Amino acid sequence: RMSLERWKLDSFSSYIYQFVSANKKKINLAHGREKKKYESWITSEAFKISEESTECLYQLYDTLLNVGINIYIIGFLVDIDILYFYAAGCIILYFSKVIFQNKINQTSITMQDSRRNLSNVMLGAWENIFIGNTYNLELWMKNFLCSITKNKKDIIRYELTKSIISSVTVVLALICIATGIGLFIQENQGDPLKLSAMIITLPRQLQIIQSIFHFFNLFLSWKGISARLNELEKTLQFDLKREELISYISMPDICFHSNGGE
Repeated sequence: RMSLERWKLDSFSSYIYQFVSANKKKINLAHGREKKKYESWITSEAFKISEESTECLYQLYDTLLNVGINIYIIGFLVDIDILYFYAAGCIILYFSKVIFQNKINQTSITMQDSRRNLSNVMLGAWENIFIGNTYNLELWMKNFLCSITKNKKDIIRYELTKSIISSVTVVLALICIATGIGLFIQENQGDPLKLSAMIITLPRQLQIIQSIFHFFNLFLSWKGISARLNELEKTLQFDLKREELISYISMPDICFHSNGGE
């Protein structure tokens, strides 16, 4: 766990260093309007994503290693043909990921946007609570309530999308694996040694099935986190377009003075 915590902070530190290198001296981004839109990337979102990604990857590789070793042991102890049905189940999981990846990415980015918006609102809390007048405080509270409500809805939508996709896909994969186990038992009814090996390893196979469900859940989570990481990476490249820069200048307000007047 110490290495994991160090990894989180190193990832965050690396992003901040790259952000500074990519965006220093872009004075147009210091404008209040742009600051309000983008400040949450480095004040909260970057650290949150660093934490999510390192934690998810750690659990993902840990679960994958556990599942892989256990499936190999089952195939070695019982019959190598069992591995084919587990492989078929993994193929179902893979195609599900391919089919629903865009949906997961979309809901993940939507959730990230509302989370960043909430962070942006919270950045204005201090002056509105302690310094601002009653009217400004009421406006801030209204904005806060709207932001946190939307963030809740987006989080629920994201988690629900993952859960539905994961549950349906894992059920299909389990049907494939259960079919393989059933066929194996039917074909080896006259072989007490193989039947005994199958019965003895059933508890282990139930643990494998649970681990497969957990792994696929983590895998879907990682696809969502990857989409959010891509959005974070864009902050190393963003800059205002010419049209946006011109919008800061109010042309009718510009006038020239000479010795005789305007």
